[in-house]
Amino acid sequence: MIELNLTIPWETTVRANYLKEGMIDDAFLAALKKSGCYLLSFGAESGSPRILKKIQKDITADEIVESARRCLKHGIIPQYSFMIGLPGETKADMMMTLKLIDRLVKLSEQVQILGPQAFRPYSGSVLYEECLQAGWKAPSSLSEWSQAVGNELNYLAIKNFPWVANKDFVESMEAYVRFGAHSVKSAMGSSVKAQRFLKLGFVLLCQLRWKLKFFVWPIEFKLAKKFVAGGVKIMETR
Repeated sequence: MIELNLTIPWETTVRANYLKEGMIDDAFLAALKKSGCYLLSFGAESGSPRILKKIQKDITADEIVESARRCLKHGIIPQYSFMIGLPGETKADMMMTLKLIDRLVKLSEQVQILGPQAFRPYSGSVLYEECLQAGWKAPSSLSEWSQAVGNELNYLAIKNFPWVANKDFVESMEAYVRFGAHSVKSAMGSSVKAQRFLKLGFVLLCQLRWKLKFFVWPIEFKLAKKFVAGGVKIMETR
C-alpha cells in the first residue's frame, strides 16, 4: 500500500498479545500508520484472569494495556470490546473488568471502549451448555429459533438469564462506562437524543458512580432507559 501510494484510511481487528517485539512491533506499527491504519480493534472481553482463562482468551490484562500504549505511541486509536454476565462470573470478576477499563481510559481520550455488553448465549458453544444447565430455556425447533431471532431484544433480555445474579448491575454497566468512564465532553457528545440539561444530569450521576464505583440501585439508568428519546437505548455506543 505504501509503495503504490494507496494510503487510504482503514481499520482492522487484532489480538492484544500480538503487539509485542518480534510480532507487531514499533516498526510494524509505524508502517501500519503510514499505510493509513487509524484504528485497531481488540476483543478484550474481561479484566478477570479467571474469566479470560475460562473463555480461552489466552491474553492478560497487562497485555491489553500494553497494546493500548503501543497504539497510542503511533497515533493509532485502540478500541476494546468487553462483556460481562457470563455463566459462573462473580461480582468480583466484573469489578476487575471495570478496573481494566479504568486503566485503559486513563491512558488517553483516544481509547475507545465498547460495552461491556451482556454475554449472549449462542448455540454450539461450551458456555451455551453451561447456560442450559443453569436453567436457560432455549428454542427447541427451527421455527422457535426463527421467532426468537425475530424478537431478539426480549429473548436476550437480562431478566431471562438465570445464571446472572446481579441483573441490574449487568444491564446498566454499558451506560455507566459510556457516560461515566469517559470525560463529560465525550459523554455529552453521544448521539443519544435528550434535552441537554437532562442529559447533563444523567452524565454527572454516571461520572460520580464511576468515580466511587458505586452501582447499586441504578434508578437514573432505569428512568433514562424508559424515557430518553422515546425508548432509544441510553447505552448506545459511539
